[in-house]
Amino acid sequence: MLCIDLKTLLQDDAILQKGKVYHGELVLDDDYEARFVERVCKPGNQRNVRIFDGMYITLTYRMKDGHVRLNFKEVNYSERFNINSYIRCVISEIRKAFKSLGEGE
Repeated sequence: MLCIDLKTLLQDDAILQKGKVYHGELVLDDDYEARFVERVCKPGNQRNVRIFDGMYITLTYRMKDGHVRLNFKEVNYSERFNINSYIRCVISEIRKAFKSLGEGE
């Protein structure tokens, strides 16, 4: 393939850095669209790659079929829990997660 558009899903970098080595999976679908998903640098074999890890949510990517999933972390529900503050923080983090994918406004 002489020329392709490569969509990258990276852990920390917004775009590929020159000279930096990335470990992950390169996927080419039936429409010849290519995407590189960087692996999380943690030991063990993960079924789904974590592509965003925040305080309230994680965003995972399933290599098998390209499915992206939002996962909510455990809620610390106590007397001081403020539902409106929690919701604002979750919404903000979801926006940040999708912007890291290059999706959004």
